[in-house]
Amino acid sequence: MRLLPRPLKYLFVGLAVDLATIESLCLLILIGAIRTYDGTCPADFFVTSKPCSFPQYVIVYFGMWLLGIIVAGWWIYSLGLLLPPVIGLMIGCATGWRDEERA
Repeated sequence: MRLLPRPLKYLFVGLAVDLATIESLCLLILIGAIRTYDGTCPADFFVTSKPCSFPQYVIVYFGMWLLGIIVAGWWIYSLGLLLPPVIGLMIGCATGWRDEERA
């Protein structure tokens, strides 16, 4: 007896791929923040800088990335994150139908 029907199994595999993608992107952004930290944060719309701690710098750095993603075309990234679960669901349905035809 299977725990999940085949389409749901592959859907969850697609969601796991999405999660791994987001985690990898966050790790790369964090590494970029570590490499560029110089003890100051941008202030006044990035014209001047002020001293800040590393956690504050990481929040500003992630915020700039998030703003860039939103401005650059959030729908492109949303479609990219929808592809693995949809493809997994399609694969699961196709293999489920193939198994039903064989039986």
